[in-house]
Amino acid sequence: MKYRAQVRSRVNPAELQTLTLEGEDREQLIMQLHRDGYLVVSCEAVGEKRSPLAKMLAVLTKGGPAAAGAAGRKAGPFITPLKRRAFGLMVFGHVSAHELIAFAVQLSALLEAGVPLLKSLQIVERGLRNSYFRSVIGNCINNVGQGFALGYALSQYPGTFSSVWVNLVEVGEASGRLPQVLKEIASYQDASQRVKTKVITAFFYPSILILFATGAIGFLLLKIIPKFEEIFKEFGAELPVITKVVIAVSRLLREHFWIWVIVLAAACVGVFFAYRTKQGRAVVDFIRLKTPVMGGLLLQISIVRFARSFATLLQAGVPIIRALEISGRLAQNSVVESVIVEAREAVKTGQSFGAKLESTRFFPVFMTQLVAVGEESGELARFLGVISNYYEEQIDVFLSRLTTMLEPLLLIVVGSVIGVLVISMFLPIVELSTTTIH
Repeated sequence: MKYRAQVRSRVNPAELQTLTLEGEDREQLIMQLHRDGYLVVSCEAVGEKRSPLAKMLAVLTKGGPAAAGAAGRKAGPFITPLKRRAFGLMVFGHVSAHELIAFAVQLSALLEAGVPLLKSLQIVERGLRNSYFRSVIGNCINNVGQGFALGYALSQYPGTFSSVWVNLVEVGEASGRLPQVLKEIASYQDASQRVKTKVITAFFYPSILILFATGAIGFLLLKIIPKFEEIFKEFGAELPVITKVVIAVSRLLREHFWIWVIVLAAACVGVFFAYRTKQGRAVVDFIRLKTPVMGGLLLQISIVRFARSFATLLQAGVPIIRALEISGRLAQNSVVESVIVEAREAVKTGQSFGAKLESTRFFPVFMTQLVAVGEESGELARFLGVISNYYEEQIDVFLSRLTTMLEPLLLIVVGSVIGVLVISMFLPIVELSTTTIH
């Protein structure tokens, strides 16, 4: 049977080669390629088609990814209860950034100490508390034991290991710098998590305040104000304008409550599915970037993500075109990514990356100027680090100021709304009492 294998040579790790081989057994071919000095990225039977279910089931069996193609031709090993549990974990499991950082640090330390890769993975696996993560690393151990490259084994779990992980590990394996590359991955992951944590922390209290305020206002409009409305009807007195408006809003919410719920839910679902399409994501991301105040923050966050991942990839020896492709996606904004793609195409034709970024007039001049200087001096990775550190500090300052202003502003707004509701209900009572006394 013919097999098509994608491999990287240890002599020239940057080049991805495609080989067509003849053989009866996929595993033997992989082992032979491994002995010949190649890192196997993938090995597929020519013309073979695999369903997603067959891939997942094959990964859970002893054969690993190499057996995935054979799943359609022959039954794999019996899936034990432990593997059935692992299947459920693969669907619903999650690995935190802190767990990934600890994994990279521990694996790097073991490799630097001279422990072989397979043994290092087994040691790290035993110390994992996350059952899902342990099942992932367990399957990676099986794959590496069969001769697959660690980068390919990690690539089978894109929900756990990002493109940065996979590409850097591949480069580290091919260049013999895997321990150092794992340290760079841990540093990158830690910095990315730091920015994310700052944003979440800054908006946590305002979000909780808005949530409780919305609940309190909804309770007043749906439950309390209708009772006051009945009292006012019994008296038959002329109500102030503000009271009429509040009662009308309350009645509108009560009479069409489920319509409002359905409309809101439909809008959320519509935005969710629209964001899953390329055009919808572009529209939503464009609106987010153009939002007053928050648009600038989101752009700075995207710049930090892009610059830090780009610098990490370049320092590890990833070619600039490939590094731009990966780091553009990691900016997590389709508008920013499209600008990076445009610049990447210009680099392919020999143009300056910094000059192309500046010509788009999308990114701040500070960033594009530093990128241009980094290119000219041959220290692009170092200047990208300066960019990411600078904008991370800018994000810190912005978030601290925004939090300082937002919390009292929200308290004033929420207090004003609740105050208006209370006054609108008690104002007619005061007027009725005054009229009765006179």
